[in-house]
Amino acid sequence: MYVLNRDTGESLFPIEERPVPTEALPGEIPWPTQKYPLKPAPLTRQFLTEADITTRTPEAHAFVFKRFQETRSGNKFIPPSKEGTLVFGLGGGAEWGGSAVDEQGILYQNANEMVWDVQMEEFKRQKSQPLSGETLYLDHCSICHGSERKGNGVEYPDLRNVKAKYSPQQVMQILQTGRGRMPSFQHVPEKTRLAIVNFLLGINKPIPPDPHDSKPTVTNVDTPPPPPYVNTGWKRFLDPDGYPATKPPWGTLNAIDLNTGEYLWRVPLGEFPELTKKGLPITGTESYGGPLVTAGGLVFIAATKDERFRAFDKETGKVVWEYQLPAGGFATPMTYVMHGKQYVVLAVGGVKNGHKPGGYYLAFSL
Repeated sequence: MYVLNRDTGESLFPIEERPVPTEALPGEIPWPTQKYPLKPAPLTRQFLTEADITTRTPEAHAFVFKRFQETRSGNKFIPPSKEGTLVFGLGGGAEWGGSAVDEQGILYQNANEMVWDVQMEEFKRQKSQPLSGETLYLDHCSICHGSERKGNGVEYPDLRNVKAKYSPQQVMQILQTGRGRMPSFQHVPEKTRLAIVNFLLGINKPIPPDPHDSKPTVTNVDTPPPPPYVNTGWKRFLDPDGYPATKPPWGTLNAIDLNTGEYLWRVPLGEFPELTKKGLPITGTESYGGPLVTAGGLVFIAATKDERFRAFDKETGKVVWEYQLPAGGFATPMTYVMHGKQYVVLAVGGVKNGHKPGGYYLAFSL
């Protein structure tokens, strides 16, 4: 976290420039240093060590330790490699839900402690065509679905047999409008989208020109050459039972005094009820959606994998209320006053990361 003077952009706390690893894939030249703010301390662990490996069960430890030995890990800025790199932060730390700040300058932030297994592979071009749908797929889609179109079975679906489920027109429509967490690719020229559809469905035929397409035409010259290396897909580093590969916490809620740069408290956010029943301390979970702080001293946040909505005492970090939602509340709450009564409202959409769908707005009165 960086705390800057809003008028000048200068940091209010010291920042150090430190050397970072530069051993990278051929053709890449990583910058040799990165900035490290000394305050506030990082929201999460910054690199994976052997001491961080899960001890939840002997089998889980052995499985994770084997992968740990096979890959590179260490500094969070270590470049990706063919061997694989275990790294915090790709989908972790503070997420897109935002933070909350009260009038005293205390910032409340949820953070994910998730390790990702990033592996690169050499791309061997198998065919050539005027508009290489294969190359365009790698350019636009492989970051989520992987170079082999396998996805990860949850938020990124397997596309290898997509033709058994969708027609060309349906796939084209999904690319144009998006679906669920997948964004629209309407900004991409139609010819490019057609080339990707043809590649996904195994259709080998010329792509007809569209006189109504106002976007630049993609030609052989415009089509990027195949990248020498591609990402095999977004993969969380999990144990054999699907839990994070590290020791808890796996998700936290934090209160940071921006006046001093010091943490006032840090508590686990979210739980796996089945692990709690076995006697494990509350672990925290991944969370997507931010907090809301009220003048009355409460911090409201949903966002967690256990689909609960909680209120914390902003002074102590203790849970003072919680509610089991009908689906995942992966959103940031809002509050307002009407006729002298204060309300808190949350969008409960569910769906994300394999959760059941929701489709509700829930309103609570204080």
